[in-house]
Amino acid sequence: MKLIFSIIFTLIFSSANAGLEEAIDALEDGDFKTAIFNIKKEIEKNDKDAKDGKTFKPLLHQMLARTYYRAPDDVDSDYKLTFEHYQKSLDSFDSGVQYQLGFMHYMGRGVEQNTLKAVEHLESSIKYEEKPNSLWLLGKIYLSGDKQLSKDYDKALEYFERGDEVDSANSQFELGHMHEYGKGVPVSIPRAIYYYEKAAKQGDADAQYKLDLHTGKLAKSERDIDFEDALDYTYGFTYDVDIDKAIELYKKSADKGNSTAIYNIGFVIGMYATIKKNEEENEYYKKAADMGNVYAQTVLSANYSLGIGIKIDKAKAHYWDVQAALNGKLESIKSVATNYYLGEGTNKNFDEAIKWFQKAVDMGDDDSVFDLANMYRDGEGFEQDEDKAIEMYTKAADMGNVYAQNRLAKYYFKGTYVNRDYQKSYDYALKAAEQGNANAQNKMGNFYLIGKGVVEVDMKKAIDYFEKAAEQGNAKAHNNLGALYLSGKGVMKDKNKAFALYKKAADFGDAESQYKVGTFYDYGLGNIQKDVKEAIKWYTKAYDKDHKNAQIALGQVYYYGDEDANIQKNYKKAAAFFYKAAKNKKDDSEKDKIDFKPSSYGSGFFVTPNHIITNNHVTEECDEIKVKNKHYESKVKLVDTDANTDLSILETGKPNDKYLYLRSRKPVRTGEQSIALGYPFASTLGSELKVTSGNIAALTGFDNNIAELQLTSPVQPGNSGGPLLDDNGNVIGINTAILGRNGSIGIGFSIPSNRAKIVIDQLIEFGETKRGWLGVRIQDVTKEIADVEKLDKPRGALVASVAENSPSDKAGVKAGDIILEFNGEKIEEMKQLPIIVARTEVGKKVKVKIWRNKKEI
Repeated sequence: MKLIFSIIFTLIFSSANAGLEEAIDALEDGDFKTAIFNIKKEIEKNDKDAKDGKTFKPLLHQMLARTYYRAPDDVDSDYKLTFEHYQKSLDSFDSGVQYQLGFMHYMGRGVEQNTLKAVEHLESSIKYEEKPNSLWLLGKIYLSGDKQLSKDYDKALEYFERGDEVDSANSQFELGHMHEYGKGVPVSIPRAIYYYEKAAKQGDADAQYKLDLHTGKLAKSERDIDFEDALDYTYGFTYDVDIDKAIELYKKSADKGNSTAIYNIGFVIGMYATIKKNEEENEYYKKAADMGNVYAQTVLSANYSLGIGIKIDKAKAHYWDVQAALNGKLESIKSVATNYYLGEGTNKNFDEAIKWFQKAVDMGDDDSVFDLANMYRDGEGFEQDEDKAIEMYTKAADMGNVYAQNRLAKYYFKGTYVNRDYQKSYDYALKAAEQGNANAQNKMGNFYLIGKGVVEVDMKKAIDYFEKAAEQGNAKAHNNLGALYLSGKGVMKDKNKAFALYKKAADFGDAESQYKVGTFYDYGLGNIQKDVKEAIKWYTKAYDKDHKNAQIALGQVYYYGDEDANIQKNYKKAAAFFYKAAKNKKDDSEKDKIDFKPSSYGSGFFVTPNHIITNNHVTEECDEIKVKNKHYESKVKLVDTDANTDLSILETGKPNDKYLYLRSRKPVRTGEQSIALGYPFASTLGSELKVTSGNIAALTGFDNNIAELQLTSPVQPGNSGGPLLDDNGNVIGINTAILGRNGSIGIGFSIPSNRAKIVIDQLIEFGETKRGWLGVRIQDVTKEIADVEKLDKPRGALVASVAENSPSDKAGVKAGDIILEFNGEKIEEMKQLPIIVARTEVGKKVKVKIWRNKKEI
């Protein structure tokens, strides 16, 4: 019979919180009610403390769900609370949670039975990594079918074969079943024997019985017909599945002393019950375990360790681990080794740990090779030997161990214990990433961000890898994505999205992200309201992890003080923080993070023999700019750039006699044909010029922006700065953006050539743009303004202004022309610009209209 999926309770976040510590201590003692009380209190506290209302909530709900699952029958007898909190934990991806929700939906445990929902969750659980239990259950669902989902032997076969590839005994048994009875495949007893043998090697007693039956080892007189019929009703070999009938027949077999039948009774009760029957299950497991049934011994060990239907007893858990290990169960052998290594249920003993790990290694277990490598590295039970550790890590990695692959990727990148080798680092990271390891996916993202001479820089691939890792909760990936959205490298610049990503990583405890969150609050970046006290809170979190930039930031806060936050200058405090930073010899912002200097790429075109036009977001923050195509390559200098129109002018000392003309007189029309040129995804789609055709969809861009054209021509990252041509080859626009998800095909936008020409001419002639500006903006009220306007508590103001570098006659604005309407009340004419026209409390919404010469604009 199949081994029940063990829910191993692991706390995936650390806490210095007393409530959580009490909960963890209570769980160790099997006091589930106290644990539940403290976790609930922590969720309530989290709601009050976290401005976004989330922070650790998904993890806390997951912790609570696992606690309810383990709790006695009188705490959550029908699994409804377990299901409720697993459901609430979905904001954070976890393959184990997805499996549990899939299982509960399929069995109708804690929720109404729903096969389609079950499949959805189970598919999610194998999104990044092949999970044996999920593959087995998906195969069973399609093998059996029901009213919601028809039988599909092809799909069942596919999932079971994938399960076989990850050595799932459950899937191997089902493959034997399919080949024995010809379900979706021709009847083949030799194939059935092949799979039953694989499952039996892992201790599957049902498979062993089938194997003995088909190989003639079981004499006719020794056959247990009740047991065989019970298996048929359990798996639906020839009968429809009927669990009640199966239990009835198992009991008859159990009366004859069949330990596997006794174990199977416990299993099917636990598998199919919609209410908790843990105590009843354990009674059968104990009987079977005492008779030497290895599966019963394994389950009993897990239940004693976790307190499922039985009082927690680590010593008894270890005892049953040893019994199963002596019966050759690999997982139990590894558990015994781990128990001796940690001193769990027995005395800590490195020599015993090594002995049992070696038994597992001799059975071909890659995890145990990795564990021994760690012991060589740390000098535990061996003399410390880094060379031997690397040898063992390499062996484990070659066996497919994802942790060894990820570890070696890190070591070869940093030159830890080995000579630095970026190619080897990349190769190991790729292997681990392909197995769904989030840390390795983050490393792959960094490789495609920086190249390191191993791969060509590819922003799309970098972002894809970062997103995969981030979805699995990887803090470094959240931090790296935050940096990209903050700088606009490879994505549209979005400070608010950057903050959200930094915040998630900060909540996971990443020091660099905690520092970044502090800067957002310190300077009021994006939509974040300036809050120096909140900034200090986040700087302090990073400071506690010895983060150098956070130490400097705290020093600056107290050096300058902040009147609005009522933070007085304190040179003594500032000096202490600055001194701490000065003594800090490591750059913690780069700790455990690959050092990279992101590059960006885009398109551009000559508008004079020496001048090239492109986008501001392509050249922004670049230390060096190169332009090249098949026939031309040169370094260029940035003449100037204009962020408002997203345009930059480059100058080259290597003239080019081919350039394009900007159409400025004839207006662009809706529906006009257009051709977009550029180099999208140059690193993956090649260096050939890409040409796409379409037409002008609209004369306004995103959010009715009159400074953009909307296109039907497909444009992608890398098209930025490229020309949009009319039928005569004249430039009618400069491609600038897409409305799509990180490189997906979306709606293209282009800067109209008549608007671009004005800016380009000014950039070429003056090295800057000159423009008038009319509008309303919020600015801090200085002490000087407050004194002139006689404001007693300066908090904020609405200000109308014409840019200082543009005379009012060019802007078409004169003093006295402008009236503002503030929350429905018109303010008297302004006699000078700029002028304070109204005060508002910070954070208060106001409605403002501008009137010019009695006309609302």
